[in-house]
Amino acid sequence: MIGGWSLGGLAAQAFALTYPEMTTHTVLIGTGPHGPRRPPEPIFFERALKPVNDLDDVTVLFFEPRSAASREAARRSQGRILQRTTDLSVPIPPELFMRLIGELQAEKNPDPHGLRAKLKATTRPILVISGDHDISFPVEDWYELSRELPTVQHVVFSQSGHGPQHQFPEASAELIAAFVGTTR
Repeated sequence: MIGGWSLGGLAAQAFALTYPEMTTHTVLIGTGPHGPRRPPEPIFFERALKPVNDLDDVTVLFFEPRSAASREAARRSQGRILQRTTDLSVPIPPELFMRLIGELQAEKNPDPHGLRAKLKATTRPILVISGDHDISFPVEDWYELSRELPTVQHVVFSQSGHGPQHQFPEASAELIAAFVGTTR
């Protein structure tokens, strides 16, 4: 099994579709399919490029700020993250982040390796977990393909953003476990 979130979801997808013999399942969270895609909302860049993000930034980037339940989930998630003392992630430097985003947006052919066609033809099970208001990878990009994806199960959490696994950690874990345990 391989999984990925956000840009990591694009990488996991590329690996699984290029080397299907090396994966049994793919889990994609808060990401989009390869190929033509909608751009991130401008507020994504305003908040993501700050050197340090506060709770309000985290809420905008990964949750749904218009929802009281999602704002509360952001506070709980931030509390869990701040309790960690090991395995702390290192942020991507803003210049590298912008280069990666710029390359994605500037591609004349956003799918040079034909990954969208491979996604439509795959026989491997794929689980996609999205928030209904993801400001960086709009969930609508999956909707356009849904009838053409024979093995994709897509779960969309309401009043949720780019980090549905942060807002619904237990439900996300249960979905992934059930997906891996019941699909072949």
